[in-house]
Amino acid sequence: MVEASLKRKLEKFPRLGSKDNAKLYELADILSEVGAMMEDPIYGSLLGYYNTSSDVLPIVGKLPLHIQGKWTVRAARYKKEKSVAFPPFSESVVFIKEMSSMLNDPGLVYKDTLTTRTSNEPRSKDRVRSNIQVNKTQVSSNENSNKQPKKQCLIHNTSNHDINQCRAFRLKSLSERRRILSEHRLCFRCCDTDAHIYKNCSVSVKCAECSSSQHPTALHPRDGHSISGNRNGHKPDKNNNNSTSPNGGEITTSQNGGENEGVVSKCTRVCGGTFTGRSCSKTILVRVHRTNSPEQATYMYAIIDDQSNRTLCKPGFFNIMDVSGETVEQYTLVSCAGDLPTQGRRAHGFSVSSLNGQFTLPLPDILECDQIPNNRTEIPTPEITNYHSHLKDVKLPPLRSNSEILLLIGRDVPRLITSRLNLGWVVVGNVCLGTTHPPNPSEVSVLKTRILGDGRPTLFDPCDNQFNVKGVCEEPIIGQGVFKQTHDDNKVGLSVEDRAFLDLMDKEFVRDTNGKWTAPLPFRKPRPRLPNNRHQALKRAQLLDVSLQRNSVKREHLVTFMKGILDNGHAEVAPPLKEL
Repeated sequence: MVEASLKRKLEKFPRLGSKDNAKLYELADILSEVGAMMEDPIYGSLLGYYNTSSDVLPIVGKLPLHIQGKWTVRAARYKKEKSVAFPPFSESVVFIKEMSSMLNDPGLVYKDTLTTRTSNEPRSKDRVRSNIQVNKTQVSSNENSNKQPKKQCLIHNTSNHDINQCRAFRLKSLSERRRILSEHRLCFRCCDTDAHIYKNCSVSVKCAECSSSQHPTALHPRDGHSISGNRNGHKPDKNNNNSTSPNGGEITTSQNGGENEGVVSKCTRVCGGTFTGRSCSKTILVRVHRTNSPEQATYMYAIIDDQSNRTLCKPGFFNIMDVSGETVEQYTLVSCAGDLPTQGRRAHGFSVSSLNGQFTLPLPDILECDQIPNNRTEIPTPEITNYHSHLKDVKLPPLRSNSEILLLIGRDVPRLITSRLNLGWVVVGNVCLGTTHPPNPSEVSVLKTRILGDGRPTLFDPCDNQFNVKGVCEEPIIGQGVFKQTHDDNKVGLSVEDRAFLDLMDKEFVRDTNGKWTAPLPFRKPRPRLPNNRHQALKRAQLLDVSLQRNSVKREHLVTFMKGILDNGHAEVAPPLKEL
């Protein structure tokens, strides 16, 4: 418990930064506690591993880099002077105490005396920009009073106007303007000075073109470049002369001088405003009917899954299609949860058709399975194709609220496993507009596995919803060239020595005349001859004798124990050795 408590304290101690000098005292206290325990004879050998580099270096790794360098110099000097493999733990305790005392000495703390650089001071182009503490003294309500002296126009090299008033600069593309400002290290908020950056700029800006407070006039997007997402999902206001962009946002070309929110893009129309992302699968609305009754079709959603070797359906399929009296059979469902022996009904005599009825295909026997995914948010809808320009020509049916996902069509229907399906279009992949949603969502709906059917792992990405259905034979098939698979197929077989041992036990494991079971010793054949170990046995006997002479209690226990074994007939005194 003592050892575990000390280890826990050191493991939970955080990594220190260059400004965490006060926490060095806490680390020094913990190390002093460990050092005190190591001096105790009871815990000295138990905590002796702290005298090695493997346990000291992780502790040093929690220190700032400049202190780690000091310890490296000190440890190297100690090893050289003392001719040892590594300094003892006590040396690291003394070192941490010295560092905590030195770095927390008020008389040795240096204060930052840097002042603000004026805008007239020449700036080196190769200087790395860093955070500067500014003691600002100018306070004024006038917008231009907080600005630094204006620079010359970057385009015309004149001081008659600044970059915010230059029309030639605004005629360039937005990316070109941002590149020019970055090359001259100008602030992206006010575009007037290189004395600060965007996050440190406190100037109140207002675009002369659209009256926005989010960007200066120099960075005003031209028509067709400012995309403002419709947060509420309403249609654009006719008074603002807005139009809808191809990706679902709104192209803002406000001419009434009113203030807007700047450049904002929100993917809410496709994803429903939850900002959790949306991804579609090969789920399509189809008509299912009995092969001989195409006029009595039922609408349902079907998942096209080329990783399933059988066509499956949910239990609700049997109720909707009025299937009864079907036999129940057993099969094995292989998915990310492992091999799941299950059972289900079998339906046959059904066909699937497209919505317009121009394509019909008979389905093979369908197995009942309750593990089919039922995520309706993955069904592609017209809202998705309307907001993606490359999907404008794809016509999808609207979402039917009264149709359920009841069918999973596997690769036993190969005519449907194509790029452009005969039943209609499907949309596969992430359909979110922009990069609003996180790449790693908190909830993942997927059924996949990286283990092949033979148990071998693979590095390749398998497709979603992998199902492998294995039929279970009730009786072995003989004379048809088919091997019956059992649960013992993957068990490790007996080795040659294992079989030899079992044969020996079967032949010589017998009951003697006294009613006791006797078994032979399983020696190899030919039996190897043991080397002469008299010297080692004699030495161990002498050491045992010395130990028993010193400890009378131990000697008494051993004598009592051996006497009980001899009296009960569990052992006998060995006969004298014969001379060879």
